[in-house]
Amino acid sequence: MFGRIAHIIDAVEDQATDTWNPLSATGTSAAEARKHCDDALLGIRLALDEVEFVDDRLVRVLLVDEVERAVNRAFAHASGKRRRKKKKKDEQSVGFGGDAVDMGVSDAAHVARGGKGCFSHCDCCDCCS
Repeated sequence: MFGRIAHIIDAVEDQATDTWNPLSATGTSAAEARKHCDDALLGIRLALDEVEFVDDRLVRVLLVDEVERAVNRAFAHASGKRRRKKKKKDEQSVGFGGDAVDMGVSDAAHVARGGKGCFSHCDCCDCCS
């Protein structure tokens, strides 16, 4: 499911510049591609619900929260509805596989303190502590 999402996101992001693009070649609309991503994301959630973890916070942040953000970003960018988040001076960029991911200080602190995936909705563990 993760691989499916990665391939679709790549196709969506590169559709305007690719000489050959799977979405263009198959006539797949952005709405249909988004549905495939949403279905795959649901599949990841359901699969993770079947697995017993000692602590599932990191896997859920990476495979659910961050993948969902990536899907939302890719389709917002493709539709021209991309909003630029203004970086605060205390934010840092964390690199993953050559791509920079913006992570605010409160997000990093939240992970370090064991927060449960409410990064964008709280002020450094206010909702979890």
